[in-house]
Amino acid sequence: MKTKIFNTSVGNIIRYKLYNKENVGEKDLVIIVHGFKGFMDWGFFPFAAQKIAAKGFPVLCFNFSHNGVGEDLLNFTELDKFALNSYSLEV
Repeated sequence: MKTKIFNTSVGNIIRYKLYNKENVGEKDLVIIVHGFKGFMDWGFFPFAAQKIAAKGFPVLCFNFSHNGVGEDLLNFTELDKFALNSYSLEV
């Protein structure tokens, strides 16, 4: 699964994965959102995305811009961004 990048209007990076993209527009899109201290490739999130996509639904998983996980996708490498994170920033 290839990770893609979305650049926000203020220059922040949001990394995302789209499972079962062939069905986008044909069925409802399922969006999986991790918690405040989580990330898209942690715990059950990839498993859940794969299972839902296998049922025919497109699934979008993403990392918030300041969750601390950067290009590595599995480790906290952007601690400077995480230190600035807040609920209002993510909204």
